[in-house]
Amino acid sequence: MNERIYTMATLMLLLVLSIAVIVRGDPVGGSISFNSTDKRTTSPGTRADDGGTITTLRVDATQQNPAWKAYVGNISGTLVLDDSNNRSIYEWSLASLTGEILAVRSSVSWSTLSCATNATIASEQTTLTMTSGDIDSINHTFNHSTHKQFVVAGNTLTASTCRVAYPYVNDSAQSPSVSAQFQEILMNDSSSNLIYAASLETNVAGYHNESLYDFQMIVPDNDQAGQITTYYFYVELDS
Repeated sequence: MNERIYTMATLMLLLVLSIAVIVRGDPVGGSISFNSTDKRTTSPGTRADDGGTITTLRVDATQQNPAWKAYVGNISGTLVLDDSNNRSIYEWSLASLTGEILAVRSSVSWSTLSCATNATIASEQTTLTMTSGDIDSINHTFNHSTHKQFVVAGNTLTASTCRVAYPYVNDSAQSPSVSAQFQEILMNDSSSNLIYAASLETNVAGYHNESLYDFQMIVPDNDQAGQITTYYFYVELDS
């Protein structure tokens, strides 16, 4: 590579991540400087019936899924030519965003990316105490294959060849499409590390219409008591 272009990106997940990103090279991670987490709240239904009665109930429950978590937010980016001390010789502002945000549980060999194999997905499910028969398994959640072409760290993932999921827009499911917003595909490297790659948009209405986001993504968690799965976030911005 004749030229190394580094990007400094401030990433807001609903939280804000300050991220240094290598463009046309390996994505680089950053540190979390602020975070805000929200979740569903519910109250139990109550009844006060007289003794000696038989009451027929129809109970409806919508339960938060502890096996998954979501990240949404915005990104602002600048392309720079920096030295190892982050001193710039030139900068370019980005008018719009293209690229990906990526989440992984471990270090990745960025030069060996391909669509995630069934074996990699099965191994990840075992690690997170999921089974292939679970309705909310990775296998059943990423159950579509229609997506646009992704280019990550110089690796081309041909359109509609990887497993993909489509986070909701305006509280509603999206139809499978190469033009769907916030597409998220599954990749792995040569060491069978599973990578979640979500496409970047530019100020698009997300899962609710009150906020505009540049990305939305979901990742699985271990739903066993006391277990929390840590992810490392990377960004790659295209010029």
